[in-house]
Amino acid sequence: MQPITFRRGRQEWDKRSPSLLHVYITVDLGRQPELAALVRGARDVLGGFPLSHVQDRWLHITLDQITDQPAALIPPSERDVLAAELTTALSAVEPFDLMVGSLLSSRYGVIADLHPDEHLAALHRRVRDTIRTVRGEAAVHTPGACNT
Repeated sequence: MQPITFRRGRQEWDKRSPSLLHVYITVDLGRQPELAALVRGARDVLGGFPLSHVQDRWLHITLDQITDQPAALIPPSERDVLAAELTTALSAVEPFDLMVGSLLSSRYGVIADLHPDEHLAALHRRVRDTIRTVRGEAAVHTPGACNT
């Protein structure tokens, strides 16, 4: 296992970098009581460390980021096309289960390992293919375990 290094495209993430558009799976802790307990437990254990915990409403799984332009330069009309194409591409995806397990810490914060990741990797590829169809090959360049 390699430590996580957050990236903005192929560059290491820097908080001064312009924001990028991301495709997320949002998490509803109200519908996932076991996950809610894990998150609360992690916050309790890490309470003495200098971390800013993300609010429950911001918990997510990042599927991809659009790296060819900062978010501010992508006009609403292009965002609308991308959202429509992603909606179409993802409408046939069957629900699947993920186990949220080991918490992994790095200098960026704490993230959770997800398993099994085959369905998640397939979902990522579908999202990435759709982004590239809409915005071109250069639109996504983020290295990672399930990236293509």
